[in-house]
Amino acid sequence: MNVTVLLEESKTAGLQKRDAMTDEDLDHFKAAYSHEKISKDDLFYYVYGLLHSEDYRTRYADNLSKELLRIPCVKSADDFWKFVTAGREI
Repeated sequence: MNVTVLLEESKTAGLQKRDAMTDEDLDHFKAAYSHEKISKDDLFYYVYGLLHSEDYRTRYADNLSKELLRIPCVKSADDFWKFVTAGREI
């Protein structure tokens, strides 16, 4: 599955798409987990899993409706992959 956002329909070019995650986003997480091979799809599912976590919702409950989302790097690569797996299962 490609992680994409459909932007708009153009009469001449058809649908245009753009990655939901930027290269800078991916580089940030690759630096945090330097021994891991992480794709934009993995990062998408990590964020999806993280946003559905009760711990995340409790910790940021006061800010979720007022600020941009905070997407932290978790402490270990194992935890990162657990969120990826959870995001894929949702």
